[in-house]
Amino acid sequence: MTFSPVTDFVFPVWGSQHTDLLLKYALPSLLAKANLPLWAEESPSRLIFYACEQAQNALITYFRSLGHLPAEVLFRPLPPETTNLPLTIRRYHRASLAYQDAIAEANRSGHALIALTPDLILAQDCLEQLKKQLHADTEVVLLAGLRLSFENAAPLLEKWRKTDTLSVSAQELVELLLQEMHPSLRASFIDAEQFVDLPSLTAEWLSEKQFLVRGYHLHPLYFRHPLPYLKSDIESYFPTLDGRYLQHYARIGTAGLQIIQDSSVMAISFGFNQHPPLRTFPLSTLERQRLIHGFGQNNCEPVHRWFYEHPIIFASTQ
Repeated sequence: MTFSPVTDFVFPVWGSQHTDLLLKYALPSLLAKANLPLWAEESPSRLIFYACEQAQNALITYFRSLGHLPAEVLFRPLPPETTNLPLTIRRYHRASLAYQDAIAEANRSGHALIALTPDLILAQDCLEQLKKQLHADTEVVLLAGLRLSFENAAPLLEKWRKTDTLSVSAQELVELLLQEMHPSLRASFIDAEQFVDLPSLTAEWLSEKQFLVRGYHLHPLYFRHPLPYLKSDIESYFPTLDGRYLQHYARIGTAGLQIIQDSSVMAISFGFNQHPPLRTFPLSTLERQRLIHGFGQNNCEPVHRWFYEHPIIFASTQ
């Protein structure tokens, strides 16, 4: 695989909670030996943070404490508010605008782009495994968006923390997921007692320690040649990277879209108790099937329905 001259690692950061998560989990896991240090050996890398002044100051202090860093660090202001929608939605909207700005810059500069979030944990060899799986025609790599229960999982993660890094294997993250799955994921299993009313992904058990996920909304991790973001006349208020933006790639063809169908490239985020509770219902098998089909038809672009055809298997060998 021929790497792009430069890779931009992009983090939108908003609020004190996300700053803390970034410093405690996302950056220490990114700095594991087989992640950013290994990646930067072949593709000079830039860490780009879209953040307020308070978060910038905390990050500057953090990087000074590390000494040598295998990447250039850059700061950009968070895009301004453009909507009066609820705060939880506005935050994700601003993050989406930050990604759009970073995509435009990467496109102009000929850089690759890796889209990250402050609440993300990368397995200790996530980027090494990603590098091994990139093909000559790969344009975008997509992963399933799975969530850990933050309140339950955070104390357990401390045993993998070293001085500057958080080094958790993909297998250990799967084990932790089986133990401390966020309720939003538990309610997405087709045999769950209460089933989620907006099934952006569905899951089913294959065995006690193995499950399969089908996701309408997969999360793009890697863009080799980011296309410019083209806002359409029918764009919603929520211009996320896993929305209509990916449809641009699908119009060219799905050959360049690569879905990781196992946990070899493992990245997982947190869900929190303070998030609004999910709407779930005790539905029959037929009602669940109709709900899943309806979500795919009414809430998704054609590329999302193509995503759903690719099962992703997570399995523990322990």
